[in-house]
Amino acid sequence: MLIASLLLVGTTVGGNKLTVQQSGNELRLVLSNEDVVGGLQMRVSVSSSVSLGNITQGRRTLGWIVAGHMINDTTMSVVIISSTDDQLPSGTGEVAVIPFSGSGFVGLADVVLGSPDAQGLDVSTEGTWLRDDSTPSITLEQNFPNPFNPSTQLRYTVRKPGHVRLAIYDITGREVSVLADAEVAPGTFSANWVAQHNGATLASGTYFARLSMGGEVKVTRMVLAR
Repeated sequence: MLIASLLLVGTTVGGNKLTVQQSGNELRLVLSNEDVVGGLQMRVSVSSSVSLGNITQGRRTLGWIVAGHMINDTTMSVVIISSTDDQLPSGTGEVAVIPFSGSGFVGLADVVLGSPDAQGLDVSTEGTWLRDDSTPSITLEQNFPNPFNPSTQLRYTVRKPGHVRLAIYDITGREVSVLADAEVAPGTFSANWVAQHNGATLASGTYFARLSMGGEVKVTRMVLAR
């Protein structure tokens, strides 16, 4: 049984990686290992805007002891060991599942990966940004003023880092302006649109602001009244 190995710091080289992946409102600890593994421990740390639930076994650790306790409001200490001297052969799959609520970053620290003979194994880690599926990653407010002439303000919020594009379209679907097209950090932004296309004044009518990020899209309708 690998309990002693959880206290060792070894140097055995192997292609081992522990990552955090989101599936709905669960975070999954996924181990991809070349070395045979007998147990592991770590700290799971999240942003203050994220709350963690009770940890459970993953598909690769059914029948194992998977225990976690909160050290403080944002850090969970996790131990995963076999009670029957089972081992994890080389492969990839989840070793633990933790439900969560809120949005923010989750990372792994103080990760110890142990072999069946109580030797430490090298392991790399990768965190991720978590998004509460009940909360959209982007929001686009109604422009102000509306109707407008000749310019209007657009305000939008981004809740995770990523590539954001904010473009304006006329009633035929023609793109007439791009106000944002860049990688951004979470935050609230504003953009001013002057109703022109390639320097030419646009006619009165209905226009649409379209905000997109990944697979999410938000659209608002605007009226230009000259």
